[in-house]
Amino acid sequence: MNEPTDDIKLRLLYILHRGLVEIRLLAGANRGQQAFDLADALELITGMLKDWHDGDMEKARSLLKTYHDKYPTGGFDFLARLGDKPLLDF
Repeated sequence: MNEPTDDIKLRLLYILHRGLVEIRLLAGANRGQQAFDLADALELITGMLKDWHDGDMEKARSLLKTYHDKYPTGGFDFLARLGDKPLLDF
């Protein structure tokens, strides 16, 4: 079993946490389709954390970019958390 680096794990866990918060907020605002789309984008990340493969970072980025392209304004910037910037700088 491969594992991502500690930095990548921390970033992805943070993204999953923020994603769950955002899904709850979207559900409360009756934005069910957007909540569904976000859950769809985040779903595969849990499996990636369990068994990391080369290319999984690009796959995670692609999933989040697809969501971001559909919902570009408002909400949490998930893609920015995959960059090189330390998480505490956000």
